[in-house]
Amino acid sequence: MKKFMLIFLIVILSLSVLSVSGAAIAYASITKNAVIQNNLLPTATVNASFLDNDRLEIKNAMDNFVEYNEIPKNLINAVVALEDKRFYKHSGVDYVRIMGAVKNNIKNKGVVEGGSTITQQLIKNTHLSSEQTVKRKLIEIKLARQLEKQYSKEEIITMYLNVVYFGNGMYGAKSAAKGLFNKSVEDLDLSECATLAAILKNPSKNSPINHLDNATERRNLVLGLMYEQGYVSENEKTLAVNSEITVDRSATYSNTQSYCLSAAYEAAMILNISVQTLLSSNYKIETYLKPAEQRALSDVIGNPSYYALNDNGVRGEGVGIILDNETLGVSGYFSTKRRNVFDFYRPYGSVIKPVLVYTPAFENNLLTVATPILDEKTDFSGYSPSNYGDKYLGWIDTRTAIKTSSNVAAVKTYNMLGFEKISNFASKININLTENDNNATLALGNLSSNNGFLNILGGYAALANGGDFVRPTFIKSIADNNGNVLYENSQAKSNAINADNAYLITDMLIDNAISGTAKGLNGIGFQVAAKTGTVGTDTGNTDAYNVGYTTKNTYLVWHGNSTGLPENDLSNSELGGSYATRSARDILLKINVDKPAPFTAPAGIVKLNLDKYSLDTDHVLLLATENTPSVYKTSEIFSAGNCPAAYSSRFDNFSVTGVNTNVSNGAVNISFSTEPYLYYEIYRKITGREVLIKEFSAQTEKQLSVTDSGVNTKKFVKYVIKPYFYNDDNKKVYGNSYVTANLYVKNSFPFYLFDY
Repeated sequence: MKKFMLIFLIVILSLSVLSVSGAAIAYASITKNAVIQNNLLPTATVNASFLDNDRLEIKNAMDNFVEYNEIPKNLINAVVALEDKRFYKHSGVDYVRIMGAVKNNIKNKGVVEGGSTITQQLIKNTHLSSEQTVKRKLIEIKLARQLEKQYSKEEIITMYLNVVYFGNGMYGAKSAAKGLFNKSVEDLDLSECATLAAILKNPSKNSPINHLDNATERRNLVLGLMYEQGYVSENEKTLAVNSEITVDRSATYSNTQSYCLSAAYEAAMILNISVQTLLSSNYKIETYLKPAEQRALSDVIGNPSYYALNDNGVRGEGVGIILDNETLGVSGYFSTKRRNVFDFYRPYGSVIKPVLVYTPAFENNLLTVATPILDEKTDFSGYSPSNYGDKYLGWIDTRTAIKTSSNVAAVKTYNMLGFEKISNFASKININLTENDNNATLALGNLSSNNGFLNILGGYAALANGGDFVRPTFIKSIADNNGNVLYENSQAKSNAINADNAYLITDMLIDNAISGTAKGLNGIGFQVAAKTGTVGTDTGNTDAYNVGYTTKNTYLVWHGNSTGLPENDLSNSELGGSYATRSARDILLKINVDKPAPFTAPAGIVKLNLDKYSLDTDHVLLLATENTPSVYKTSEIFSAGNCPAAYSSRFDNFSVTGVNTNVSNGAVNISFSTEPYLYYEIYRKITGREVLIKEFSAQTEKQLSVTDSGVNTKKFVKYVIKPYFYNDDNKKVYGNSYVTANLYVKNSFPFYLFDY
C-alpha cells in the first residue's frame, strides 16, 4: 500500500504540472480507452426491466430516483461539506486534497484518508470496480474530468445522491430517507440531512440503525463542518446537535422493491457489472417471482399485527422468503426494510441444528433417530451452554433433541463430529465456513457473516428435495436489448445428502411441527417440516425464526432487531415458536390452497421395533424380539444402512443375577437382584421335590430377600429361583432358572416358614 501511494503521488504531481512528459505519455496510454458511458449514470428512468415467473413485467420495481429539486439544500450542503468541500471549485479532481491524502496515508502506512471527489466517487460507483490499482485510479480521474465537462454540478450531485450506498440495503437518498426516517427526501430536517451525510464514509459503522452513538457523533461532526463552511448558522447547528436521532422502524416498502433490489444485485454479480450499470442499461431480467406468493409475504410480513411491541413500543423487523422446490428459484421475497438479501446477515440460532449439526452426524453414521443423548448441564472445556429456560431432560433421543431444541445435545453432537466433518459437509450446500467458525457455538447458529438467509434456505431445500442441492436464485435469465440471452440458469443438481438421511431429518422436523417447538403449525392440513430458532442477549431477543418446507416450497420467516440497539430488541413474547411461527402458518395457508403432497419415504427406510426397556434403562439400541411384550416395545424409523442389528436378550435368554445365600440359626437367607419387568417364583428343593414357597410380582426394588425357617433338622436343601414375565397373550414366559448349591440346615425350631 505504501508503494502504491508513492507511485500515485509521483503520477499526480507529474500530471498536475505537466512538466514530466513521460508521466503524461504514460497517463495517456493507460487511459486512452476510458470514455464516459452515459447509459451507466443514474437517471430518472430505470432502463432495465424485471419480469416475473410468467414473463410479465414487474411494475414500479425500482422506482427510487429523486430529482434535484426534491433534494433539500441541507442534504446537498452536508454531503459537500463532509465529502468534498471544494466541489463547486474543482473540475472533477481535487489535486490539493489528493496530495494531502497521499501524504497522510504514507505517514500512517495505510489508507486512512481518501482523496476522491464526489465526481470521482460517482464514476467509481457507476463505471469502475473497487480494486486498489494505479490504473483504476487514473481512469477514474480521466472519467471524472470528462463528466465535469458534460454535466453541471447540480446534475452530478443529483446522480451521486441517487446511487450512493447508505447501508442496510439502502441505495440512494430516497431509499435512505424512507428506510431510516419514514419520510420523503424533501421532508428531511437539518439533523436528518447531516445524519445521512455522516453515514457515507462507513455505512456499517455510522448508520443509526446499527450504531446510534457513532451516528450521533458523526452527525455532529458534519454539522460543525457545515457551520464552519457557512452553510448553517450557529443557532441552527446548536439546535440540530441537541436533537435526538430517531429511526422510524415502522417504515416498510412496496411489494416488490426488496425482491427486485436483490434480483438486480444477483444479476449484476452474474454479469460482473455494477448494479447501477445494470439498471441503467436495457437488460431484461427474468426472475422466478410468483405474484401470489409475493402478495402472501407482503400481507403477512408487512402487517404490523404479526409482531409484538416491546416495552419501548417498538416492533421488530421482518423478512419472508419462499423458494420453489423444483427450480430453487426465489418465488417470493419481502422485507419490511428495503433490503438486499445478499447484503444482510443474522445469526441463525437453532435453525442451524438440523442442517449443519444433525444431518452431517447422520451422514457420518454417528447418529440415528433413536440414539440416546444425555441432556444435562455440561461443561465443554469451559463452555457450558444452557437450554432454553435452563431445562434439562436427562436421557433423550435425537428426535426429542430436535423437538425440544436442546442446546446441550447439539453441542455434544458437534463435538462428536468435529469441525472438519461439518466444514466438509457445509461446502456441499453452499454454507461458507472459515477457521473463525471452528468452535462449539457453531452448533447454536453462530456463523461468520458471509452466510445469509439464502445459504441456510438452500440447506433446508436440499432436505426437502431428497438430498439434492441447487443454489437458490432470483434469476431465471438475462437478455440484452436485442433479445440476446446473456445468461440462463442451468444449474445442475448435486447430491449433497443421502436420500435416507434427508428423509429421516424431514420426519423429525414434521414431528417438530406437530408437537415440538414449531407446534404452532399443527393442524395446518398438510405436512410441514419446520424448525424454530431464537437468538437473544442479556438485554432481550434479537432474532426469531421459523424455517421449513413442504414438498412444494421451502420458506423462511425472520423477525428481528438488526440495529444492535437494546431498546429495539424484540418483545420477550417474540420467540421462534410464537409470532414467527404464526406468520409462517398464515403464509403457508395462503400459498397452499391446493394442499401439497405428503413426503414419501425412500426404499431404504425401515421401521424397526426396539427394546424400550434396554433403551430406557441401559441407554442402548437393541432390537425387540417376538417375545418382547408390547409394553416394552417402541418403534422407530432407520436407514437400512445405519440401524441396530443386535437383538435384546432381556425377554429371551434372561437370568437371575446377584444371588446370595447363607444359613443362620437354622434359617436360610436368600437375596437376589431384580428387574422391574420380571416376576419371580422361589422353590425349596429337597431330595428332588420342589415346593413353591414365595412368588413376587414385578418390583420397583432393585434387591429382594427371602428367609426360610421351615426346613427340618439336619437336612440338605436347594432353592430354585425362576424369573418370568407375561407375554401379550398373558402367558408366562420363563427365563433361565437359578439353582443354589446344597445348603445344610440344623433346625431346632418347629416347622414354620417366615417370609419377609
